Amino acid sequence: MAYKEMFGDTIYRLRKQKKLSRFELGSLIGVDSLAVKNWELHEGCPTITLLPFLVQLLNDTEGDLFLYYYDFVGAA
Repeated sequence: MAYKEMFGDTIYRLRKQKKLSRFELGSLIGVDSLAVKNWELHEGCPTITLLPFLVQLLNDTEGDLFLYYYDFVGAA
């Protein structure tokens, strides 16, 4: 599986665990739901400045988002 897919799938999984809609997650970090959808569908990724907020909001205790993000942008 490509890093891009692992990153998007991780956002989706963590968002669902927190029972947040795409709209709710986007509102909490200042983006629209289309941006969140694009991340989850492997069509883009957030800016590096949003990553710490995503990690905190989604309670990514394993650090998967950081790992996959850096692999994703490094592989691009």
